[in-house]
Amino acid sequence: MSGKLKVPAQEARFVKNMVAVSKGPGGILIMPDAKITSQKYAVNEPTVTTLIGPQATSGADNAVNSIWFCGSNNYLIQHSITAQAIFGPVCEAAGMDITGDVTAVAGKELLGTDGINCAAIEGHNAFTIGTSPAFYLKCAFSLSDITKMTTLHVGFRKLEAHGHAVADYADYITAEFALGAFAQETNVGDGTADTDLDASYDAVNSTTKNIEITVSESGVAVLKVDGVVATGVDGLSEYTFTDGLQVTPFIHFVRANNTDACAVKVSALEFGIEAGRGQVYA
Repeated sequence: MSGKLKVPAQEARFVKNMVAVSKGPGGILIMPDAKITSQKYAVNEPTVTTLIGPQATSGADNAVNSIWFCGSNNYLIQHSITAQAIFGPVCEAAGMDITGDVTAVAGKELLGTDGINCAAIEGHNAFTIGTSPAFYLKCAFSLSDITKMTTLHVGFRKLEAHGHAVADYADYITAEFALGAFAQETNVGDGTADTDLDASYDAVNSTTKNIEITVSESGVAVLKVDGVVATGVDGLSEYTFTDGLQVTPFIHFVRANNTDACAVKVSALEFGIEAGRGQVYA
């Protein structure tokens, strides 16, 4: 038998970004290389959801689950804001349905993570202002009925304990959609949140919105909606994270106080070091 490992062409895109870390009875265990600089998720391929928090079940309030994306071999952490029977995403051709239960005030938060260790890895799923090179987040999503979704946020926040509400976090920049109405919402040092509206970016039922946030090495963050830098009539502008702060990408949503359905579908998700765009899981 040759000493070389033959890899099917369709698998080569994964193996080139892997390193062997141990060998046991089941063979070689491979994990993402620490040098990986961006993550692009296969949101329309199967996932596996595993409870990793202290809760008794994956569907409990405050349950923390790891979501493995089989098609791209990367992970997210999901934090349930309320008890939910449908705790894992449903991946389909159109993307990843993260709706969960059709229950009043139910919600979830999704965060990047390094893999089965579910840790924050600098330059992978966590970025320190002033130390990390420029980094970015891209997310495309749709809402089936904007009147049934109290808030949906996409952005970067301080890396800290999970909160049931975005207001629980001290520092963040997000694209917020409150009952479909767009705003750039920011906070510095747990002060008063600054919410700047612009109706030209409002969500429309079952129509994809494309969010992109770039953050420079010095912490200057710029938000784009559908490829356009959000400037806005209410004074949307650049936002600067505090030097030395470690931040992470996240998606957070809370359903309105009713039991009518509003499907939340994510059709694209990627984040990482700006210089690494397109180099991993493309």
